[in-house]
Amino acid sequence: MNDQIKVGIVGLGRISSLHLEAYNKKYNVDAELVAVCDKNKNRE
Repeated sequence: MNDQIKVGIVGLGRISSLHLEAYNKKYNVDAELVAVCDKNKNRE
């Protein structure tokens, strides 16, 4: 069984960097970022 979770981030505003950091490998979370979306198409 694979315990990896797949993550999608909705909204790339100021708080999104904190959400992404929570899935960082240094926290021993086996996660793969598979999708991001934001209503502002120019936001990276």
